[in-house]
Amino acid sequence: MDKKSSKKQIMNTNNNFKQGYENLNPNQKQAVDTINGPLCVLANAGSGKSTVVALRCCNILQKTDMKPSNLLALTYSNAGVQSMKNKLKSLMGEAADLVKVSTFHSFAHDIIIENNAPGTKNNTSILTPGQRFMILEKLLANPKTAGTFYDIKPASAKKLHSLHSIFSLFKKECITNEDIISYTNQCLESILPYEEEYLLKKRNMKVNVNHPSFISFLDNVTSNILSNTNVGGYFELSNEKKLSVQYMVFKLMKNSVKVRAKLTDSELRSFVAVLCKKNEEVENYEFAQILKDITTNFDTINSPEKIVKRTKRTIKTDTTENG
Repeated sequence: MDKKSSKKQIMNTNNNFKQGYENLNPNQKQAVDTINGPLCVLANAGSGKSTVVALRCCNILQKTDMKPSNLLALTYSNAGVQSMKNKLKSLMGEAADLVKVSTFHSFAHDIIIENNAPGTKNNTSILTPGQRFMILEKLLANPKTAGTFYDIKPASAKKLHSLHSIFSLFKKECITNEDIISYTNQCLESILPYEEEYLLKKRNMKVNVNHPSFISFLDNVTSNILSNTNVGGYFELSNEKKLSVQYMVFKLMKNSVKVRAKLTDSELRSFVAVLCKKNEEVENYEFAQILKDITTNFDTINSPEKIVKRTKRTIKTDTTENG
């Protein structure tokens, strides 16, 4: 269809344009009448933005020498593409077939194929959501590519969807790896020194044992344990009863630390050692000795079924019996 015939086709459907134009509000008419330069229309869903775009396209062709093939209309979905084509068809007739109507992704894909970008093939296609999830699942299953996201178990659909949403947001907002690392470091520097429990939650992170807030946290753990058991007379107990005391102290420590901080066994063992050293510094030698013994018997205490004989009597009761 040449330029003259397409113009004639548009004029033949001019009544549809007039009727559609008369149904517009003043702001919409202003948008349709603006045929030169950029124009941004802000409106809610279902307010008639697509209709305004179709009428503007028709108005441009009627009032300028623009060819239908030089018009480009982009939308977000395939349903939007079909809707736009139908609107243009009712306004322009067959000339609407010459207008390029596409989704953003499809248009970008056509550009890549037409320009034969390096590394692409002619059969390159846009990934479906299912294909994207399958690729993401494979990446998460490989410790080399997953990094901190690596999980021994297959990733759940919920986890895949959440990660895909996060990565998509990063791409849309042009957030780079450097931006993420920089922001994360800022958060660590400003928050972590004052959040001792958070320090304990993060694995493979060096804890500043000399920080005042961490020392205060150790004191709170010590107070919690001492207030719930009597450690007096520990040195005079038999080895069997000492093991029972160690188990009680260890259990209290897990309740006050591991449940909240979710420490691994290795981290918990290190925490016991730090707590032991701090109690030695303040001359709580008896309690420090219990902690030192816990470190020595850690594997046994951490697996209660390995304890052959375990009594639930407190040290106070033991001391009374010895007396």
